[in-house]
Amino acid sequence: RAVAGTGNQKLIAGFVVAGAGTKTVLVRGIGAALIDFGLADALRDTFLKVVNAQGSILLQNDNWGDGGNGQPISSTAANLAAFSLAAGSRDAAALVTLAPGAYTAQVTGVGGASGVALAEVYDANPSSTAAILTNFSLRTQVGTAANILIAGFVVGGELPVKVLIRGLGPSLAQFGVGGILVDPKLTIFNSLGTAIASNDNWDDADAANLTLTAQVVGAFALAVGSRDATLLLTLTPGAYTAHLMGVANATGVGMIELYTVP
Repeated sequence: RAVAGTGNQKLIAGFVVAGAGTKTVLVRGIGAALIDFGLADALRDTFLKVVNAQGSILLQNDNWGDGGNGQPISSTAANLAAFSLAAGSRDAAALVTLAPGAYTAQVTGVGGASGVALAEVYDANPSSTAAILTNFSLRTQVGTAANILIAGFVVGGELPVKVLIRGLGPSLAQFGVGGILVDPKLTIFNSLGTAIASNDNWDDADAANLTLTAQVVGAFALAVGSRDATLLLTLTPGAYTAHLMGVANATGVGMIELYTVP
């Protein structure tokens, strides 16, 4: 969840399908529905694109209930315990079946509007494990207060899972991203709202282990001395949120990455 704008400031959720076969995912770009949760500055009319690694648009959606898609989207969301969308709302959503590879879900405002939005990616058939969702990232403009970047995720099953979570800003410059968040701070909260871990500068402690773990999961290397933030955690099953903000309330384009560590 973050402010969705235009250009470098649009809300981009990246994810990877790994394994064999295909995976059906439910992708949603939520704006209007957030008003019901008390977010008065929510984006009123969202537009959603799903794009592959080659930059080709696989699908796009403006209003989730258009074209007879409402019923399958609604029933799938209910099966996955995702909150329901009101009939006729201007939120965007789509069901798409994907081959293994890297993808992005891009959320913008219709007519160039901006506001707080939520990009969601769900495994629509979690019982099928031939192909799985693995790495996840979220990139957009990071603001202050209600406009910081928040990534929610769930650890399922019965056993703890090791995860690498990164809050990036300075390292985005090498990819041509302008207006970066120069000093991000990353904090992880559990479902009770308790902060369980936090990091400001990634190489303040255990830099060698973090570098090796990034190589294992296929994440790009961070420069020594950069002000990006990183946490390597073992989490018990449950719901969590990763919050990314700027030190001293700075703003700019930032990214949260989440990797499962084998």
